[in-house]
Amino acid sequence: MPLSAMHDIAGCRMIFDDLVTLNEVRESMHDARWRHRLTHETTKYDYISKPKPTGYRGIHDVYEYAVNSIGGKPWNGLKVEIQYRTLPQHAWATAVEVADLITSNRIKFADAQQHYVRYFQLASEIISRTSESQKSCCREMSDAALKDEFQGADRRLGLLQTFDNLRGTSERGLKFKRNTLLIFRFDVGENEDSLQVLTYENVNRAIEAYDELEKKYGETADIVLVRGESEANIRDAFRNYFSDARAFVDLMQHGLNVL
Repeated sequence: MPLSAMHDIAGCRMIFDDLVTLNEVRESMHDARWRHRLTHETTKYDYISKPKPTGYRGIHDVYEYAVNSIGGKPWNGLKVEIQYRTLPQHAWATAVEVADLITSNRIKFADAQQHYVRYFQLASEIISRTSESQKSCCREMSDAALKDEFQGADRRLGLLQTFDNLRGTSERGLKFKRNTLLIFRFDVGENEDSLQVLTYENVNRAIEAYDELEKKYGETADIVLVRGESEANIRDAFRNYFSDARAFVDLMQHGLNVL
């Protein structure tokens, strides 16, 4: 993706228990008395009302940064993206990223083998109908047809069982500090740990380490600097780095039972 096309060099993702709370918080952001300018119509990136063809659901708002402070003025005009998701929407998106990691696909960008793309389209529709009483990208399908096609797809791909079996680092005790670097290595052997975790008390030192690691690993690792109040907080927000798609499995099992 061209750098000029990215809105989320600076960004924030907020995850909510339900759609009501999500919409309330988003409306309060729109009504806030600040200088930051929303750069688009409020419906433009509303992928809950109009899900993406991949099945992705969530809402993105892009703001143009604007402040009067001397320290902040150099950043005026830069873009900040805010993402809003519910827990079911986040569980689906996490499962897509985990599947990308374990199958070497790019389902997230609809650049994958078609049977994987179709699998997550069906999964999005099931979760949307049974957990949030909405439709997603397969809205014309009957419940019976939806359930039947998904179960056939899962028999072929076995992803639900794979996700359920994944434990990896999600079961390992990791010591977190407020500033945490997650390093997901792509070039490790089968018996090596693909996730490394480094923690720092000082955010400036964490940023310095981030720069050093980007230079060291280049294209062989995905490196993310995260900040959180607790280990649980970081795990919930970045489940894909811990191969944790169990929330997706629970939602799908519930959905298949309900349909």
